[in-house]
Amino acid sequence: NCMILSLTLKSPRVAADFISNHPAIMVQSNDFDRLLSLWSKSDTSAASAWVAALPPGPLRDLAVPRMASILADTNRAAALTFLKALNADSVRDTAIHYYVIRIARQSPELAVEWVTKISDEKQRSKALVECVSIWLRSDRAAAEAWLEKQNLSPETKRQLLGPSK
Repeated sequence: NCMILSLTLKSPRVAADFISNHPAIMVQSNDFDRLLSLWSKSDTSAASAWVAALPPGPLRDLAVPRMASILADTNRAAALTFLKALNADSVRDTAIHYYVIRIARQSPELAVEWVTKISDEKQRSKALVECVSIWLRSDRAAAEAWLEKQNLSPETKRQLLGPSK
């Protein structure tokens, strides 16, 4: 939608207000990602605060994880501040999942530390598998050393290490 992009370029806050009033349209639009990305680059605090204050619903379900992902790529300190400020719920769990996957290549230890903050067991397990898989590909020895120190069942460790172990 050219109108949203135009609004975003002129005033991310005005575009965000428009989106707040038309959430069904934005959930299906790539313009929303552009808004969050551009706004977070120009005013991280305002963009993060707007996303964090969204009421429960499809727009928040989309915006919170997307903001975590964008900030993980552009401003890790802001990403951590954003995640820490969120209420513990399924949307926060998804946001943490997005965050840890984005940082796993550069900071696998931080990624697996944050995985533990996911309250939903199934999502936490999935995020752990994804992070450890990324870590094993980039630094197998360090990932294996970390796994050995973890209080995980032998079966879980075998699953994480893959068929070769």
